[in-house]
Amino acid sequence: MFQTVVLTALLAVTSVAGTVPSADPGNCTQSGKAAVRIVACTEAIISGGLLGEDVAGAYRLRGLAYREAGKNRQAIADYDRALRLQPGNAAFHFERAGIFTNLQDYPHAIADYDRSLTIDPVNPKAHFLRGVSYYQLGEHPRAIVDYGEALRLDPEFSPVYNERAWALYLVGRYGEALEDTDRALSRRPHMAPAFDTRAHVLAALGRPAEALAEFERAIEAGGRMFVRMYQKALARHGLYTGEPDGVYRAEVRAALVACLEEQCRLLK
Repeated sequence: MFQTVVLTALLAVTSVAGTVPSADPGNCTQSGKAAVRIVACTEAIISGGLLGEDVAGAYRLRGLAYREAGKNRQAIADYDRALRLQPGNAAFHFERAGIFTNLQDYPHAIADYDRSLTIDPVNPKAHFLRGVSYYQLGEHPRAIVDYGEALRLDPEFSPVYNERAWALYLVGRYGEALEDTDRALSRRPHMAPAFDTRAHVLAALGRPAEALAEFERAIEAGGRMFVRMYQKALARHGLYTGEPDGVYRAEVRAALVACLEEQCRLLK
């Protein structure tokens, strides 16, 4: 489902501030190309000029640069080194969990979110992303619990409402799912994934005309990406034979109508 796109976007911006070296040979703590920062952090680590927490901070910063460069396993190795020096650093566990998520290693991600939350239990992002990991493993009730805790800590964390709505939909709690889409859209009125979730819930409730209207609102808000996603899904159901070109034309609308009439579950 589209929820994984939300996760990817969040992981790009939710690093928790951690220790940074007080000594900074080169550009270890500077913005710029990841490759330059990797070299600078390596020089800082081997220079002998860093001690204690500063060494851990340098490993963490190099890990962030490795992740930015798409070298997730090297990043994990650096977080391992940082955590050997600072095993009680919640930020390091949180950020390493995100790297495990990039590798779709959800059990290890959950273990790191567990450790992070043991140290810092009031981090709504950690609850949310642990919930997403549970969702990816098909453990929807546990995901719902974590989403709820994230929202208790931060009621304005708007993407969580739609994530919880989708999980509620998957376990058949349709009324609660609709309420959560309302909450999501009250905070972000043009949130395409929330229109999509609402469409699926209305279809499950046997309200096809309303569901079609919500699918079309999702298309209006989400553009070609959503059309392409629906085209591919409709093709899997054998209802669409055209190209997934992202153009919402009569053929695509007719396929959506047919899906609703057949009560096919468009996205899973």
